[in-house]
Amino acid sequence: MAEDKDAKPEASTDEEKSEGKNNQNESGKVKRESEEEKAKKKEVPKAGNAFPVSNKLILILVVIAVAGGVMAFYMFFPWNGDEQEATIRDIVSAHPIVKNFLGNYTHNSMEFSYFRLDDAELIFKQMRSDCQEPNSTIEEVYRVIISDRESEKALAAWLDWNEKRVVCVIRAGNWNCTNHSYYACYNNDIYWYNSCKDREGIKEDCFAICKNNTCAPMCLNESMGGDISYNISCCGNLTRLPNSTMDENGSCIPPVNESYVCTNCGNELCENGENNCNCPYDCNISCIDYDGGRNYYQKGNLTRGENVFWDACKNFTGLVEYYCEQNASRSEEIQCPEDYECYYGKCVNTTLPCLQEGEVGEKFPWNDCCAGLTKGEFISDVSECEAYGTMFICINCGDGACGIWENVCNCPQDCS
Repeated sequence: MAEDKDAKPEASTDEEKSEGKNNQNESGKVKRESEEEKAKKKEVPKAGNAFPVSNKLILILVVIAVAGGVMAFYMFFPWNGDEQEATIRDIVSAHPIVKNFLGNYTHNSMEFSYFRLDDAELIFKQMRSDCQEPNSTIEEVYRVIISDRESEKALAAWLDWNEKRVVCVIRAGNWNCTNHSYYACYNNDIYWYNSCKDREGIKEDCFAICKNNTCAPMCLNESMGGDISYNISCCGNLTRLPNSTMDENGSCIPPVNESYVCTNCGNELCENGENNCNCPYDCNISCIDYDGGRNYYQKGNLTRGENVFWDACKNFTGLVEYYCEQNASRSEEIQCPEDYECYYGKCVNTTLPCLQEGEVGEKFPWNDCCAGLTKGEFISDVSECEAYGTMFICINCGDGACGIWENVCNCPQDCS
């Protein structure tokens, strides 16, 4: 009987059937394990594993943000390490209060804080209050705290970073300061300061400027002045002159710091602040009074340089008398005393007795010769018959004899 080749073989025993079943189960298990492994690959990886695409994008954005912040930080926070710190230390340490503090308290340290106006308005408000500058326009500051750990004393310095200057320094910590200890000029006003040299508040508002801890006037009176920084006008018609001086040899010494003085130069008085150097018209021209000063009973004149002034009558009793005072020409008006009248620039007694023969008098209405005598011309030069116009002499002209006081000029009938 021929074999059927296409016929499927049948399991010969029960063991063979069981073995084939087991092989099918193991094949399915492998298939299931492969699916589990794929699922695990889709899980979020642990630390140290590669990020999926979505998380990589987030990381990149974070890095960009951090980098931008760092760039902005260095743009607005001007810190260049040791060199920057050294610059701040140098500026702050040069301030007199800080310099004195560093010299007295050696266990000191400095701390720096940087602020911008846009980011720290309250800090700038504190700075304006500490420095008493309510209208400050500062935009960038460093606040530098200088402290001493032993004494527990400290200073706070405000530094204008744009102008590289210390705005003010205030004291903090364990200080014992007396309020209103003294006052001094600040910003052309007078301010109170405590015993620690902290400016407290305004004492006096000066209308012009503050100088030598006092409010200067709107203008300077005579003999007042100052240096060129004391730029105030002189009052009225006073003249502003260089405050020159003279040495023992009479040489002029230029003023120090272009100092000046307000004077009345031109009034012929060599007064305070004037000398031959800055006002020669008042101080370098001599005044001479030829009647000896205030002599009301003698006519005289006064000369000062090219100017000549004569004593003169203002009216019958009024006299204008010229005299010298401190090398200046001066004049005054007086009234002649009782029984006196003003004639020819002097006060004359109107009750004088008559003049005897040979006596000389001035041609006043009340001045007369005694009875029997006549007024003859008082001749100074007989050859020319030149007479003193205001004088006369009492003579006995007409008695036929040429007396000792007579001549061909004043008595030709007796002397020809």
